[in-house]
This record gives sequence, structure tokens and C-alpha cells, in this order.
Amino acid sequence: MMRVDKNRAVVVLVVLAAVVAGVDGRRHRGILVGAWSEVKDVRTNREIQELGRFSVAEFNFQQQKQRIVK
Repeated sequence: MMRVDKNRAVVVLVVLAAVVAGVDGRRHRGILVGAWSEVKDVRTNREIQELGRFSVAEFNFQQQKQRIVK
């Protein structure tokens, strides 16, 4: 019986955290998380370059993995 109560408490905490996170977003009306935005100076932006390299490497890795499985 105690285990059910702990699981319920965890679920309630997760739901509350999600609600609080959603309410907090109202203050930042001009910023949408996950929305498309223009990146200026892509060639010199280190973070964007690193993200691009990671994306290509991950794509290539997944392609190789699929070839091995087939």
C-alpha cells in the first residue's frame, strides 16, 4: 500500500512541475521555445557550428547502424 502512495506522489509532483513550467512561460511572450529563429553569422557562431557537426555525425552514425542491421 505504501508503494502506491509513493507512485502517486511522484505523479503529482511531475504534473505540478509541468504546470509550473507552463505558467512561467507567460512572462516571456516574445520567446517561443523550439520555434524557428534566424541565426546571424552562422559561419562564425561556434555553437551553431558544433550543433551542425554533431547533427551530421549522428545522422551518419544512424545510417551506418541501419546498414548493419539490414
